[in-house]
Amino acid sequence: KTLRRNRGKQKTPSIICLLLFLTFALCGCQHTTPQVDGLPYQISKEGRWGIISVEGKLLTDTIFLAQPSAVVNGRFTVSDSTGQLQLFDISQPEKPLSANTYYRIGHFFAPVTWAQSTPGSTPLLINKQGCIIPSQHSHYDIARVHNFREGRALIVTQQGKYGYLNEKGQ
Repeated sequence: KTLRRNRGKQKTPSIICLLLFLTFALCGCQHTTPQVDGLPYQISKEGRWGIISVEGKLLTDTIFLAQPSAVVNGRFTVSDSTGQLQLFDISQPEKPLSANTYYRIGHFFAPVTWAQSTPGSTPLLINKQGCIIPSQHSHYDIARVHNFREGRALIVTQQGKYGYLNEKGQ
C-alpha cells in the first residue's frame, strides 16, 4: 500500500509539469501568417482583370490588362506591356509604387522581399516601395531565394550550398 500511494503522488506532479510544459510550448510559439488581402478575378473573356477581397468584395475599380498577383500585406504585382512586373499598393492601385520593373518579385511576407531584374540575374532585396536595398549578399553567388519567414530567407548558391540571409541582406 505504501508503494501505491507514493506512485500516485509522483504521477500528479508529473502530469502537472507536462500540462504546464505543453501550455507554454503551444502559447509561446507565435507564428504570424501573411495577410492575403485580395485575389485577382477575370472581368471579361478579353483578359480584363480586377481584384476582390477574400470575402468576395470589390477592392478596386481599377481594371488591369494583365492578371494581377494575389495581394499580400497590401502589395501586389501586375505585368506591364513589356512583360516586366510592377509593384502596386492596394490602397493606390492606379499607379505603380516606383518606376522600377522586375522579371520576378516575391510576396511581401515581411517588410522586404526578393526580386530579379532579368532572368538569371542576381536576386535583389527590395522594400515595400519597390526600392532596392543595398545588401552584402553579392559575394554568395545566389541561385535561388525563398520568401522571408521570421526575418530570414533560405538561399541556395550556384555551388549547391544552402544558407539564410536576414532582412538586411546579411
